[in-house]
Amino acid sequence: MKYLPTSYLLRGLLFLPLLTMSCLVSASELIQVHGGTQHEAIFDVTQFEGSIVAVGSSGTILLSNDAGKNWKRSATNIQDSLLGVTYIDSHIVAVGQAGTVLVSHDSGSSWSSIEPITNERLLDVAMRSDGMIVAVGAFGTILKSNDYGDTWDQMVIDWASITPSGFAPHIYSVRLLQSNIVIAGESGLIAKWSFETNEWIALHNGNVETQTDDASIFAMEINEQLNGFFVGQDGFLLRTTDGGKSWMRFNNLDTNELFLNIVAKRKNILITTIYGVLLSTNSGKTWRRMAPDTMDTLWISGAVLLDNDNAVILSGKNGNIYRMPI
Repeated sequence: MKYLPTSYLLRGLLFLPLLTMSCLVSASELIQVHGGTQHEAIFDVTQFEGSIVAVGSSGTILLSNDAGKNWKRSATNIQDSLLGVTYIDSHIVAVGQAGTVLVSHDSGSSWSSIEPITNERLLDVAMRSDGMIVAVGAFGTILKSNDYGDTWDQMVIDWASITPSGFAPHIYSVRLLQSNIVIAGESGLIAKWSFETNEWIALHNGNVETQTDDASIFAMEINEQLNGFFVGQDGFLLRTTDGGKSWMRFNNLDTNELFLNIVAKRKNILITTIYGVLLSTNSGKTWRRMAPDTMDTLWISGAVLLDNDNAVILSGKNGNIYRMPI
């Protein structure tokens, strides 16, 4: 996800967390592994085979080759904030404000700025090993590349066939699968592009008039069968186990806080919020809050579960990056 309108963050801060879960607050240690400043932010992090890249405000790019213990800054020539990043093999693509796209083909040693084909803010990006990349953003923007980000085209959508009102929503999250592109965004929107039928199909829309399941969706964690979790505004947590044919809303999380991101590996599922993180170790059956005292004033938007599942890398407010055992 990796960027939220300021109004969403402020709205979330007006509510105290009221989570009623089966476990008490964890006392896990939050270890700061990189320090930023008061006016910085790290919006997104991702990993590939033990290497991690983090992106944030004013063109910040940070790299780690030791599971997040140490970080070095990668030089860029831009000042626009970077809001999403994806990493496969030696290829890294970062996207952000004003249609910014940065590409590296040497694991972050050097970067190329791609000529923008949109002025809209790009909020998330996903890549496949064959070089296909999809970036999404404000007002229904969807960009696609087939050459690891060197050239791009804009995908055109008939929003009247996807959303009840026909408006072009902000798209906050994207996943690029072998058979589908999956997007999620404003007003509870979840939709997929089928490579088999070459069409967009709506999987979920909220009812704006009745305010039913219409929260903005900021992040998703799904598999190739389109099964998984979606999180967003006002404590919104949605799950599908049949590829989007039916949906289950989690109502046992009694909270109005913003759910900013979700990551999963095997049975571990972690949600980042403006107050800390929520963790399930049994595929979402039960949850517990992991919020050391130092996290109660932090919002966390970036998260990576490390390969051994024993720790998570978190990023967000003040440009800080943390490592926390789980």
